[in-house]
Amino acid sequence: MKSLLKQIQSINQEPENGVVIENSDDNLADGLIIHMHVAEGIHRGASYDFKLVFVEGGDYLDGRSPPAVVPISAIFHPNMEEDNRICCNLLDEDWEPGTTLEAIIATIYCLLENPEFDNSLVDTCNSSDYEDEVQTRIASK
Repeated sequence: MKSLLKQIQSINQEPENGVVIENSDDNLADGLIIHMHVAEGIHRGASYDFKLVFVEGGDYLDGRSPPAVVPISAIFHPNMEEDNRICCNLLDEDWEPGTTLEAIIATIYCLLENPEFDNSLVDTCNSSDYEDEVQTRIASK
């Protein structure tokens, strides 16, 4: 757990890509809130919040299980469902012990900049109209 707390502190001291991490206590029982502001790509100008939930019985702190990443903000994205599912190999079949919080955040941020339409979870997101729809939604917030 000390390693994870050090990672949080490091990320918050030198934030990249508009990322800030919030945690309510040092035992991480409530998970982490990650605030992201997207500067590039299709979601440029948007800000989103995600919650990292340390799955009950999971061993993220030992590196054996990935945390669940839950979108808090409403998001229109082909790889993110509103029922709290993100299609991301790093958080599933490609998970390895020692995966850092920074790697998890970078992967989510990369998906925001570059959605993977070939792995779409959401049928209403298609590549031809997607960017216009996203920018319309961002502008209306």
